[in-house]
Amino acid sequence: MKNFTLGKLEIAIKEEAGVLKFTWQGVSENKDLIPFLEPFYTNVLATQTPKKVILDFRTLKSMNSSTVPAIIDWAKNYGENGVEVRICYNKVSNWQRTSFRLLATISNNLKNVSVESVED
Repeated sequence: MKNFTLGKLEIAIKEEAGVLKFTWQGVSENKDLIPFLEPFYTNVLATQTPKKVILDFRTLKSMNSSTVPAIIDWAKNYGENGVEVRICYNKVSNWQRTSFRLLATISNNLKNVSVESVED
């Protein structure tokens, strides 16, 4: 599996004990991320059938508001395919706390998706 890179954004993939972890790093500033990100995560799901994935945003430096729909799309896609999705963010970071509070509310309506604050 190859990492995803788009501009200043990198998503590193690592498998740990049957769990796929996607670590978001750098800056997510693309205005329309879904067309670039969707082929990446659907390809991973087509080649592997993980029971659980972690989308880890704790090391992401910043993201624009266009990133939120891409995260929701990814989590919804995996969740509806029976994959448990855990979204982690750094609760000490003000911008992450604000952005992911919205995602936590939305995740209540998504199957198999949870959002957790983690102290980094």
